[in-house]
Amino acid sequence: MLEKYVVTKKISEKEIVKRLKANAYYYIQYVDLTLEHCLVAVESNGRSLKFIPKAVQTREVCLAAVKQCSEAIKFVKKEFLDDEMYKTAALSDNPSLGYIPKQYLTQEICDLAVSKDPKAIYAVPAEFQSIEMRISAVKRDWRTLDGIEKSKRTKRVCMAAYESNEQAIQFFPNKFITQELCDDAINRNSTIMSLIPEKFRHYEILDNEQNHNFSNNQMKRTDSDKNYFQKNILPYKNLIKFVPSIDNETIKADAIIHEVYESELQKNVRNIYYISDIHLMHKILKRFKNNASKSEIEIYIESIIDKMLSMVNKDDNWWQDNDFLLITGDISFNFEIAQIFYQLLAEKWDGNIIVTLGNHELWNYKYISSKNSTLQYEDIVRKYKKMLNDLGIIFLENELFTLTFDIDNPFGKFLILSENDILSCEKEDLQELCNRSSLIVFGGIGFSGLNNQMNASHGIYRETIISHNKEIELSKKTEKLYHKILDSLSTYRVIIQTHMPFTDWCNDHYHPGWIYLNGHNHKNEFYIGQDKILFADNQIGYKNNNIFLKKFTTSMCYDIFHNREDGIFTITRDEYLDFYRGLNVSINFNRRDGIIKTLKNKGFYMFLFKNKTCIYLLKGGQLKNLKNQDLTYYFNNMYFYSKSIENLLKNFNDCLVSISKFIRQIGGDGTIHGCIVDIDFYNHIYLNPNDGKIVPYYATSIVDKWVYPNIESILKEKCPRLIDNYYRYLEKGHESNNVISVRYKVDLPKYFQNTDIYNFSNFLRSLQYLTELNVIREWDERIFEYGILEELPL
Repeated sequence: MLEKYVVTKKISEKEIVKRLKANAYYYIQYVDLTLEHCLVAVESNGRSLKFIPKAVQTREVCLAAVKQCSEAIKFVKKEFLDDEMYKTAALSDNPSLGYIPKQYLTQEICDLAVSKDPKAIYAVPAEFQSIEMRISAVKRDWRTLDGIEKSKRTKRVCMAAYESNEQAIQFFPNKFITQELCDDAINRNSTIMSLIPEKFRHYEILDNEQNHNFSNNQMKRTDSDKNYFQKNILPYKNLIKFVPSIDNETIKADAIIHEVYESELQKNVRNIYYISDIHLMHKILKRFKNNASKSEIEIYIESIIDKMLSMVNKDDNWWQDNDFLLITGDISFNFEIAQIFYQLLAEKWDGNIIVTLGNHELWNYKYISSKNSTLQYEDIVRKYKKMLNDLGIIFLENELFTLTFDIDNPFGKFLILSENDILSCEKEDLQELCNRSSLIVFGGIGFSGLNNQMNASHGIYRETIISHNKEIELSKKTEKLYHKILDSLSTYRVIIQTHMPFTDWCNDHYHPGWIYLNGHNHKNEFYIGQDKILFADNQIGYKNNNIFLKKFTTSMCYDIFHNREDGIFTITRDEYLDFYRGLNVSINFNRRDGIIKTLKNKGFYMFLFKNKTCIYLLKGGQLKNLKNQDLTYYFNNMYFYSKSIENLLKNFNDCLVSISKFIRQIGGDGTIHGCIVDIDFYNHIYLNPNDGKIVPYYATSIVDKWVYPNIESILKEKCPRLIDNYYRYLEKGHESNNVISVRYKVDLPKYFQNTDIYNFSNFLRSLQYLTELNVIREWDERIFEYGILEELPL
């Protein structure tokens, strides 16, 4: 029987305050938004203002938030944005001037902000970057050299950063880099070779097609074991001579990022990165033919990891802890090398890692000449499980991982169900657990019981498994677990992570809606369709040195009523709040003088509040009047109503998505809310629903707005960091995009106070809860007049 989780707990006011002080950003979402709770939260973490609705915000709360953290200015109600608010943000306990319009910045404010935190210099305009400020910043944090305007990186400033840390050399202007300086940097720290310009390197550690012999004259060794290579690497050389699939390797790893439409209502997605079949031992034996110290091998492996992670833009993803890296086997057949790889990776990767083994990991994990000493499959699994678990890495072998909401854990509760747990678990219990799970992964080797071309008889496991009959048994075990999970969770989103392709161990068709990952065959492929989703396109292989991560995205949402049958049922206030929590939408609802009715019909939801006298439509925490007081009327018509809205808004939403993609392609935000797409916090694009025209504008409040004639003009004046990307976008032949159309002359912006643009935008945003999250929050009978009902199934 699975553990039953308590989602909401009755706790005292003293305990609520204690939890808010300990982790305000998390707990503010689950308490009543009283003034006291809001103040405690924002004084502990200004970013928690994000979860306090604009209708609840007060000036006092907003000032306290930005005083604690300037980033909170992003969530302040626009009518509170004025000189005092911006100055408070600039002088906050955690200053970052990038959220403050330049017209509110002064030399004094910039000096004070950088004196508090040197990283604040990243957003200091060049004219305010005094020599004293620059030297002070780089002495306290050498990385801030990267934030200094290039024209102001004088030799004095650069050397001040260098004395703090030799890695600062990577931010030096070329005119200051000399052979003498590079030699000094390498002598200080031999691991920074990749930061040195190639012409100044004595020793090349970056990956390329050449082989190198390493000597004490070329690199300062920190490892004293000169026999490490002969003891731990060279004996494996004979093992790579026979690789059954090397001649059939067809690596063609076309990049694929499964794009997800992000709006204000559904921007809470997690990145799932994946990779397999790196085959480190093959690469090490190719690189170091005769000799290498342990430190040299560690540095080489670290360079591979650095390259692998180089395309992961962590700066754009504050919630890096919610990202997952899935590694699907064949990292190394040498256990010690795999251990070095995972130790270094665990230090560098900020998110979570899930690992399954491949057939190469089942080779002898330690080279032993005596065949009588060969380890069994179960022994090797235990060895890897202990090593990976000690590093905080999730290991799966015929196991089910779930990330489930837990009131006491901001990032959810990890639960791993063993083979026995899965088979003995009741279907209803497994569903109840997964109703609050935002990530479900079934992982294992899978084996090749159904593959008659390449299996145990062909030596793919070496001496560990030599019988194809044994392999068939192992595949059947995986298949049995898969069928149990499929029977219980067929309507849930599940990731199947196995080293062997699905067709090697299961006779079924791919299950629609599930995501399948595999490695093993070195034949990269991906497919996204209604019948299956397959990501098997990042198998690195033996010969390929192009080692990068690929990714897709999945929603972080869950649905607590997922397995409830269609109908009308009563829920509690806590269940209502829990439902929205699962959608990652913050609401405040304190009414206790009635009951909440939930209408569920074909995947769509509608929530009604019923007191002694009336029935209201629930729009988050607000009550909306309804003319018709018959619950069954809404239940019978909600599906047709929903489809009518989808038909009505399809073209308009498609255009918004097109604008959003364009903005993201040039490096902007791209968040959609109503009729508006954000370029950044202050700059936006309004899509006029009446004539379909694009209206770029800059706004410091809902009243104070400056409308620009076109995209180019607003980028030039207000977003200069994006203008080069915009021109590159044009050069690639995108002129026909109706978002950018033609280049107009850059006219002066026009001041615009009218707030009418927000009226339809706010209404549309309510409808977008339906088109994106399947929740009806507005009911307007006129929708039926515009929907194409004749095309809907009866």
